[in-house]
Amino acid sequence: MLLVQDLNIVTDVLPIFNFTHTGQAETALLHLFRQAPGSVMAILERQEILKGFRQNWEVLSEFSYSPIYQRETQTFLNNLKSGRTSLKSSPIIARLGYLWSDEHRHRTQASLIQMVLLLDRFHERYFRRLKPADFPESFAAQLDSAKQFLESFDLSSYAVSIREKTFSITQTVQLTRTLESISSVKITAFWEFLFLFEAYWSLTKAGLKHAFCTPTFHVSTFEVKGLYHPAVVNAVPNDFQRPPDENVFLLTGPNMAGKSTLLKALGLCVYLAHLGFDVPATTCVLPCFDTIAVSINLNDDLRSGYSHFMTELLHLKTVLEQASGDQKCFAVFDELFRGTNPDDALDITRATITGLARFPHSIFFISTHLSQLEPYAANDAQAAVGSYHIDCVLTDGKPVFSYQLKRGWSRLKIGRILFDEAGLPGLLAQ
Repeated sequence: MLLVQDLNIVTDVLPIFNFTHTGQAETALLHLFRQAPGSVMAILERQEILKGFRQNWEVLSEFSYSPIYQRETQTFLNNLKSGRTSLKSSPIIARLGYLWSDEHRHRTQASLIQMVLLLDRFHERYFRRLKPADFPESFAAQLDSAKQFLESFDLSSYAVSIREKTFSITQTVQLTRTLESISSVKITAFWEFLFLFEAYWSLTKAGLKHAFCTPTFHVSTFEVKGLYHPAVVNAVPNDFQRPPDENVFLLTGPNMAGKSTLLKALGLCVYLAHLGFDVPATTCVLPCFDTIAVSINLNDDLRSGYSHFMTELLHLKTVLEQASGDQKCFAVFDELFRGTNPDDALDITRATITGLARFPHSIFFISTHLSQLEPYAANDAQAAVGSYHIDCVLTDGKPVFSYQLKRGWSRLKIGRILFDEAGLPGLLAQ
């Protein structure tokens, strides 16, 4: 189960990975983000596809084409196969038609020239030069089908004639006959593969540009180094290694220290890893989780009438139901139970921590401002609970943020300082 709406994939994450040239390729990229592989083997296969792209990057680094040519070629072929553009006639009649009507000949030849130059570019510059052995068998088979499709047009000879400005009526008739013999199923399959290919190319380009790493899966290890959120400008990287006897991690720190950003970075890293993508870190080793749940920006659910607090409870219930069913869960809760009064929040947070500690194969991160939890978390009975904080110090009465994750509890409070710096006391005294 994936509960990752709070990662804001479309608005915050997709733009980092999106180098596609057309809307259809972008849709294919978004589909990869939304369709997580269902097993470790499927995840590793996606990793191998991206590895294949990296190994062929000398060929693919400048992958590009004209979006206008692509759109018009796709429209031309769709119209042809649907009957809206009819070329079905004998070669002699077709030739006479082209001789009789300059407009018909020029329009058809223009569409064919665009198609030939576009498809020849795909074949000669990219697909033909790739090494199929660098890709998983299933993807290599798709690549081979795409190459066979392109080779069925005899593109190179037509491309030479076009560049030499000798593309004749005879060649126009021959090419239209070839197009008529190709099934619409094969044409559709080619476009679908092209957009999928471009989506993987876009992921590869993003990973190389940002120096992402390929994660490794291990049954019990959770370790990440150089972790950061790629949407944050000049982000400060952090390291985290799970102690073997801990599975509930409390995160503290003053306002603006970067707790929510760190939790988003952790959630995004785990999610991307389970998509088979490279992740924003220098090293990442993690278990394969059955459920990934990220709760950062829970709000009132106006449609159902649920308050912020009730939404929190239902989200927690969903996570617990998954963990109780022997599922491995990774869950992030930002300021859990902030939607209720401090006394209730303290009481039920303690109960929640104790309960979550009963699932040693799952991992839970909880950020909190409840300082009263410190002695509870430090109790020997809570051996599965680890305390961490985002470091911040006061220099000349001013908060200095390091955005660094450190072991232990933060006792620093700067709410009043920020209140004063905003000039609110003076405004309130007027």
